[in-house]
Amino acid sequence: MHQDAHEFLNFLLNQLVDILEKECPKPTSENVSNGPSNGHVNGVKQEPPATWVHKNFQGILTNETRCLRCETVTARDETFLDLSLDIEQNSSITSCLKNFSSTETLNAEDKFFCDKCCSLQEAQKRMKIKKSPRILVIHLKRFKYMEQLNRHKKLSYRVVFPLELKLSTTLDAGDSVYSLFAVVVHVGTGPNHGHYVSLVKSHNHWLFFDDENVEMIDESAIQTFFGSAQEYSSNTDHGKTQPHKSRIALYFCVPFREQLLEYYSNNKSQGEAEENLLTCLAELFSQINSQKKKTGVIAPKRFVQRLRKENDVFRGYMHQDAHEFLNFLLNQLVDILEKECIKPTTENVSNGPSNGHVNGVKQEPAATWVHKNFQGILTNETRTVRLQAASRTSVLQRPSMRKINSSATNVAGGLPCLRYNYTFTTKKVNSFISSNHSLQEAQKRMKIKKSPRILVIHLKRFKYMEQLNRHKKLSYRVVFPLELKLSTTLDAGDSVYSLFAVVVHVGTGPNHGHYVSLVKSHNHWLFFDDENAEMIDESAIQTFFGSAQEYSSNTDHGYILFYESLSGDDKSL
Repeated sequence: MHQDAHEFLNFLLNQLVDILEKECPKPTSENVSNGPSNGHVNGVKQEPPATWVHKNFQGILTNETRCLRCETVTARDETFLDLSLDIEQNSSITSCLKNFSSTETLNAEDKFFCDKCCSLQEAQKRMKIKKSPRILVIHLKRFKYMEQLNRHKKLSYRVVFPLELKLSTTLDAGDSVYSLFAVVVHVGTGPNHGHYVSLVKSHNHWLFFDDENVEMIDESAIQTFFGSAQEYSSNTDHGKTQPHKSRIALYFCVPFREQLLEYYSNNKSQGEAEENLLTCLAELFSQINSQKKKTGVIAPKRFVQRLRKENDVFRGYMHQDAHEFLNFLLNQLVDILEKECIKPTTENVSNGPSNGHVNGVKQEPAATWVHKNFQGILTNETRTVRLQAASRTSVLQRPSMRKINSSATNVAGGLPCLRYNYTFTTKKVNSFISSNHSLQEAQKRMKIKKSPRILVIHLKRFKYMEQLNRHKKLSYRVVFPLELKLSTTLDAGDSVYSLFAVVVHVGTGPNHGHYVSLVKSHNHWLFFDDENAEMIDESAIQTFFGSAQEYSSNTDHGYILFYESLSGDDKSL
């Protein structure tokens, strides 16, 4: 489950206090006149000495209650380690602090028991800051229980937090001045899912921390984390997450991993090679594969740096798409491997310099091991309604990333989505130019001619909605089986595939959220969430199918599915 950062901070600080208080020296018997210590010295109960946690984080609040009948004011001091503030739309920390100290009337069922009146009375209550702490921790209450929804909802309100804050207290004559040095940011739209990132000021520079990734940012970028000025916004850009969970799935793709490790071994024996995405990925896989420890974390720093250098889309702070990342990565690997293929020598070239032709025939690049693992062939068949003439075009998928569009009418199971060799009629602007060179109504269908060894299925969960003028996530329930049968036009029987990895998108929109992965290894399913990995039951996979209702609190949905062929020599899982 997704845990709350504020609850963690509270638990941690209070645990440190308890440990430090137990380690404090107890009063000696020389100072105790009334028998054993039992927390009293000379008949007076002794409070534990203040720890360094108290000295840094503890402040004092005064809870004032004034009886409206006798005007008697009752004051009670309370200590705090952080301030939890209610928030409003288009507000600031200063206005939230004023509301925190505003007067509240106690009446009806909330009446106050006045000791002087000896009865329940209407009263006015307010909270004042008596003594400010050295380190002021402010918790913005962004999760509110909504009775009409019967659940908590995240408040994405815009709340401005200044770099310098002035705080008034009842003890000090002037204001206490504070400087902002850290912000914990929640990325996501609900309390049960999402991701945390941090902004930290160090040596007059602001740093952005996202798991193992750290980079310097401009001070002006902090305002992008204030929140949204609109209640419903597609941009809950309170931070960024990286789409590299597809990389984890590729590691557990046995044929791909073995080929990449072989490439790394051959490359290493040939000496120093030019750095590119392929060499960085191969080195990362080699580091993971050569680990002797059963558990541990390897930060892919070199790979991530190279990725950002190769493609500026993956720089900055925007949420990136895992499918786009996977497509970019596999196509980059193909380009690198094709360039490394041996070019035709001049002895075999009869028509002048090579320029891609041998004996006057244009040579296609040799199929790489990426092609052999991921590439399939589609047949695009168009039949004119008038002439009943068929036109067929074979389409190479490089790599084979068949996009499955799960519409509202076929989300009951996984197989209906794969029945995309349906027939539909094209009309008007979509008319087909037939063999008699005129526009004709036609029927078009797509068939799988040759299935790949590794079948990657991308569920198109993000759809552009014209009425909203933005993309919307489709949380439709799409069942993906553990074993999948796929019909092709070349093979007599069905190709049988076994599911071995799922990339899951957590969130409600394309511009924010988080990715986790489910991976099958040695007949056990593992759940990967950044550096955390744990074993899960196979039955837990169905919780990532999606929701049967359009609006649901569950936003963990299967996004990219990885299947491996079990037929013939391809069986390796």
